[in-house]
Amino acid sequence: MWITETDIKTYLRERYPREYRRMSKTGELERYAKSRKEQAEKYYQELMEQYSMEHENGDDFMENVRNRKAAEAQARELVNEMIFN
Repeated sequence: MWITETDIKTYLRERYPREYRRMSKTGELERYAKSRKEQAEKYYQELMEQYSMEHENGDDFMENVRNRKAAEAQARELVNEMIFN
């Protein structure tokens, strides 16, 4: 997965420093980052499964590869928006 717990902590530290400090002091930060990463992974898997059901065409391998790469990029963008906005 391209999103790591460190990425989530860094985002939180840079965008929400008060919340980051509070979570760090109370010990919530690790749980929060792990939870958000798991949410991202689950959402990504759901998006890719949905894509597979809707768009895979068994006839043209190269077209399937191109379509899958495009779907992966779109899924990553949607996950980034979910996690970092």
